Amino acid sequence: MPGEEMMMADRTAEMEVMDEVSPERLMELADQADEATMESLPRIEGDFSLNRLNGVVNALNRVNKMFQAPEYPQFESATEVLPPEFVKNLMMVEAAVESSGMEEYEFELDEIESDEDLKFMQGKLDAMASDKSFKAFLNKPLGMGEFQEQAGVPQKPVDLGDGAISPGQPKAEGGDAELDLFMARMA
Repeated sequence: MPGEEMMMADRTAEMEVMDEVSPERLMELADQADEATMESLPRIEGDFSLNRLNGVVNALNRVNKMFQAPEYPQFESATEVLPPEFVKNLMMVEAAVESSGMEEYEFELDEIESDEDLKFMQGKLDAMASDKSFKAFLNKPLGMGEFQEQAGVPQKPVDLGDGAISPGQPKAEGGDAELDLFMARMA
C-alpha cells in the first residue's frame, strides 16, 4: 500500500534525525533554554545593603521550607542587581501569594529599589512563613481537592503545628463541605 510506504519513509527520516541529536547537543539546547529563561526575568536594581539582603534571604528560606524548595544561600557582599536565581525564587513566592488571594502578603518585585523596600518584603515573607492558612493553601492541590476526594486519591496530611493536621482531617458528619472548610480553617 502506498500509505504504508510513506509512513515507513517518515519513520526512517525520524530515526535519522534522532541519531543526529547527541546527548551533548540536547544538554546544550537545555542550557540555552535555561539562559533564555533567566534573561527574561525582571532586572531588579537598587541600593541594597548586605545586612538587609541576608535578612530577606533568611525570611525567604523560611518560606522555601513551606514549598519544600531548597534554601537560597546567603549573600557574601552587597549587590546593586539582584541575581536571577534569587529573583526567580521570589517570583515563585509572589505567584503563590497571588493564587492564594491573601492580599496582605502581596509584593511587587519591580518596585524594589532600596533597603526600605527589602525590609517591607522581608516583613511580609516572615509573616507568610508563620501563617498556618497560607501553609494549608500551599499543601492543598489547587482546584483539585473535591475531585481527588471523589476519585479516592489520597491527600498528603500536613502537620500545621499545635497538633492540627490538614488536609487529611476527618470529614464532618454528613459530608458537609462547608463545615469541613470551616473546621479546616479553625485548626
